Amino acid sequence: MPVDHFHAFAGGGARRYADLIGGAADDGPPHHFDTGATLDPSVLLGPSACCANALGGRERILVGAGTVLRGVLRIDAFGDGHICIGDGCYVGDDTIIS
Repeated sequence: MPVDHFHAFAGGGARRYADLIGGAADDGPPHHFDTGATLDPSVLLGPSACCANALGGRERILVGAGTVLRGVLRIDAFGDGHICIGDGCYVGDDTIIS
C-alpha cells in the first residue's frame, strides 16, 4: 500500500461518513463502516480507513462525534470484542485497533 503523505485536515481526502453512505460504489473505499459499526454522522473517514467486524453487530464498534479515522478498526472472530472511540479522537494512518 502506498504511503499517504497528506494530513487528514489538509487535502488528505478525509470525507464525512454521512456523505459516503448511500453514494456510488466507486465513491470511496470499501470501508464497511455502514454494516460493521455505528458512527456519528460527523466522523471523517480517510481514504484508507476501514472496518472489519467478524462478530457482527454494529453496536460492537462505536465511534463518537468529530472523530477522524484513517486507520483500521477490527474485531476478530473470538472472544467478546468491542471498540469504543469517543468524541474528538484521531486514529491515524497505518493504525490498527483490534
